Amino acid sequence: TNTKIKANIKINKLDQDKNKVIGAEFTLYNNEDKIIATAVTNTDGIALFEDVVYGDYYIKESKTPKGYIGTDKNVEVRVENNNKEYFYEVENTRIKGVLEISKTDKNDNPLKGAEFTVYDSYDKEIQKAVTDENGLAKFENLVYGSYYYVETKAPEGYVLDSNIHAFEIKDNGVVLKETVNNEQIVGNIKVVKVDENNNLLANA
Repeated sequence: TNTKIKANIKINKLDQDKNKVIGAEFTLYNNEDKIIATAVTNTDGIALFEDVVYGDYYIKESKTPKGYIGTDKNVEVRVENNNKEYFYEVENTRIKGVLEISKTDKNDNPLKGAEFTVYDSYDKEIQKAVTDENGLAKFENLVYGSYYYVETKAPEGYVLDSNIHAFEIKDNGVVLKETVNNEQIVGNIKVVKVDENNNLLANA
């Protein structure tokens, strides 16, 4: 008797920062384009195809997890050594975007010195930024997900905007542009005119 050659194929799924990617689906095809098996990356970022028999194969990423950009590169595999583990790394790029806040007064004049803070959906602080002379505050490399920002410091002479502004990063490389207005601090001044005996004086 002869035992057919079999081996395991392991795919290690990482993002561009070498973090493990969970939930990516891969499909194994033979050289006649027939589907042999599918596997999904586990908590270690590993998708495993076991007991693959001798022959030529290719592997495609058939489902990309949310927040990542899929790859159209195939992994070519030739199984020819018994009980060998064939190991390959496949990288996905995380979706990232930019938030740009424009700070103005009620007449649309830019305001310098306003501080904004971005938080994720779990209320964790992500980044702070202060508006420049053009009234712009920029937040870069925000990964896919839900966020909100608040004004944490108003420019001198202006009322702090206490509103919570929600936004989402869904598409790679997109610059989200937001405008926030500030009201100038105003008040009244009253002058009471008296003489040296504190008698009220009109017409001053």
